[in-house]
Amino acid sequence: MYSDYQVNEVVVEALENVMNGAARVDEVNERIKILSDLSEKLGVDDDGEILDSDDDEVGELEEIQLARAHWIQLYKTNMQSTVIYNVFQNILKEHPHVRPIWKFGRSFDADNPEWRSALENNIHFRHHCASLQAAITMIMENLDDVGGMSRLLQEIGTHHFFYDAFEPHLELLQDVFLTTIKELLEGSTEAVDDRLERAWLQLFTQIRAHIGHGIAMQRLTYLAQCATTKEIESVKEMWEKVKDYGTQEAGVLLCQTALQAYGKMVKKQKICLPISMDRHSEMFEKFSMQMVRAIDVTIQAYDPTHGFASLPDNIGPLVTNCMVLEVCPSLVRKAVMEGLVAVLQTVLEHLSEVQIQMWSKIYRVLEQAMIYNIVNL
Repeated sequence: MYSDYQVNEVVVEALENVMNGAARVDEVNERIKILSDLSEKLGVDDDGEILDSDDDEVGELEEIQLARAHWIQLYKTNMQSTVIYNVFQNILKEHPHVRPIWKFGRSFDADNPEWRSALENNIHFRHHCASLQAAITMIMENLDDVGGMSRLLQEIGTHHFFYDAFEPHLELLQDVFLTTIKELLEGSTEAVDDRLERAWLQLFTQIRAHIGHGIAMQRLTYLAQCATTKEIESVKEMWEKVKDYGTQEAGVLLCQTALQAYGKMVKKQKICLPISMDRHSEMFEKFSMQMVRAIDVTIQAYDPTHGFASLPDNIGPLVTNCMVLEVCPSLVRKAVMEGLVAVLQTVLEHLSEVQIQMWSKIYRVLEQAMIYNIVNL
């Protein structure tokens, strides 16, 4: 079948990428050494290994083998691709806030009665499903090489940082995967009992730990190395002009523009996750001031030697006070950038594309520092 042929192609491609990634492990380890002081916060040792209890490690590995046997059986019954298709269909249907991450998610229409078949005919959807199927197959084939697989999963996490995949997404994937296989396979010869569910859960716990570690370390690397001193000097110069314009006025303009932009985007993509905030309310006034303060804290946190490495600690109290739940993070980022650009265009005589890119780094740095605090709450 086409799906099996496609999976075989993706397996080969994935293995080639993994081998290439293995050659870059030394480079990743070097970056980790630079940030060793921050690594302690992640609960990892000097070798980049997740610190965990080893008391039941042997038993867990034996039980994980049940998940591998189950995956092989799903291949024999031609059910692997069906499972993965249903996993992503359920994610898009039940968790609209992640839809903008993928191209096929941005065009997803839950009101279309034929939405499942529409997805299955989408080449981007099929390729992404085949990639996950190939990745799980690769993990299953290399379960016995715990150290090597740990390093490679961390490298996968490093790459996924740039695809806007963060630690909560891994937990979401785990939960939807387990729910899907239990519901989809119920009553069949491959049905999931309690022991098999525990085996899959233990496997995903390991996958989440190592991929999540890779994402977290790349986040710290990004905070330390994403901007140059010259860029920050330029940003500070522009920010001083914003302060002269008025921080309160800037905050109102930023948030008002961002809320309007966000409202348009969620409506266009049919995502029912609005942000209700009255422009004349005390909450809006406080939120707008906190946004300006957060940007100011971000800019002032830069250090020529360590970049923005100290920002997660500096921004922690703001994250606790200003966390907004039930939103679409990808669209929030775009909306806030529209608001920030509106402020800069109002204050400055000219705003170039290069300057916009510099400010997009500032917001991404702020966003990553917030995510760091949310993950470590």
